[in-house]
Amino acid sequence: MAAQVRGGKSAVYDQLRWLWLWSSLAGVRKCMRVRYGPGVDVFGDDSGNVYFGGFCRCHSVWACPLCAPAVRAGQAKQMARELVQVVKDGKGLVFSTLTVPHDQGDSLSALFTATSKAWADVRADRAVRAWMGDLGVHWRRTTEVTYGQSGFHPHVHAVMVTGVPLERADVKELRSMLFVPWCSSVKRSGWRPPSESYGVQTINVTGGAVGAEKVAQYMTKIQGLASEMLRMDRKTGGKTRGMFTVLADAVAGDEWA
Repeated sequence: MAAQVRGGKSAVYDQLRWLWLWSSLAGVRKCMRVRYGPGVDVFGDDSGNVYFGGFCRCHSVWACPLCAPAVRAGQAKQMARELVQVVKDGKGLVFSTLTVPHDQGDSLSALFTATSKAWADVRADRAVRAWMGDLGVHWRRTTEVTYGQSGFHPHVHAVMVTGVPLERADVKELRSMLFVPWCSSVKRSGWRPPSESYGVQTINVTGGAVGAEKVAQYMTKIQGLASEMLRMDRKTGGKTRGMFTVLADAVAGDEWA
């Protein structure tokens, strides 16, 4: 895979060079630094851009400022296409976010473990499994990590495809159903109970019966949903900062970052 360098001064490459020195991940330390063959290919175009090929790529969606955007962008586009087809087929979409209460200084490892365990317990819950079976639910889950005033913030995003679009009352019932096993699991892992308002949030993306002729109205919403699910590399604002924003601050000389 060839990679592009604009004058060797790209912020992405500044971040990657920093990670070559400081990352504990062997793949990241090799990315665009170690050859996988005997030589290196150099390309150019009429715009003055220079491309190099023949280097290892780590393909890390969590840690690499070069690979993550490319991989995540492809995943988000594919998800958007699939979800648009879901709406065309007259099915429903529900988007959920599930969080664990945390404080400044809490261990990211412990929080991440509790978050993953809680989602597994939600999926194993008898009532949840029955509900998903009755409605023919298919789902996809991602875990995101950001950082804010309360420290590390790992949380689960889940999109659920239902056989038919749900009404508002159905989505409220789903939120309550998800909250019970989520809250119980979080407490068993040693954390304080999640808030009933923010511990589990559900959004009815399609909002009632939708025909194929209305798909265009949902395109922007669906693309935003796919981005929220997968484009962690683009999180730069809000109450918490994405990990690649923290990396950029570190490269710029922020000692805390």
